[in-house]
Amino acid sequence: MPEHVRFGEFYLLPAFHGRGSGTAILRHCLALADERALPVRLEHLHWKPVRSLYLRHGFVETVRSEIHCFLERPAARSPA
Repeated sequence: MPEHVRFGEFYLLPAFHGRGSGTAILRHCLALADERALPVRLEHLHWKPVRSLYLRHGFVETVRSEIHCFLERPAARSPA
């Protein structure tokens, strides 16, 4: 999107949970967004434990539906 990066749904097989794979994928996406100084938007299902990962990386909840939480990480500031 021209005004933000959309971090789409992705799922890790249980064998890969807790091994840093999700963090690595998210960090890569955030680095690309930071290069473009764009915010990142995503959503997750209420019952998925991934929320803590997103909060640790600066996301804040913007809207909540019956089944999804919508989050955004603001654009990185340009170096002064």
